[in-house]
Amino acid sequence: MNAVKPSNGDRLKIALLLVGFGGLATGLILHIAGRPDLAQTVCFAGVIPVLAALLVEILRGLDTPPSASAPVITQTSLPGVHPK
Repeated sequence: MNAVKPSNGDRLKIALLLVGFGGLATGLILHIAGRPDLAQTVCFAGVIPVLAALLVEILRGLDTPPSASAPVITQTSLPGVHPK
């Protein structure tokens, strides 16, 4: 049985997910433990890489032409509209 190997993009997304959740969970634990100052710093540090990656994806999406990134809606795909 052949296993599907994750691509580098998938690994990056998993790493960002772990960093984000790890930072938020650690910050929550620190806040409950009575260290709100440190909790805020840890949460901030965990969220910054995720926000940076999101910004990069948004900027890449702006560079892509709309015809390549968005599905084309035709008359045949609209309910109640029949081509002539």
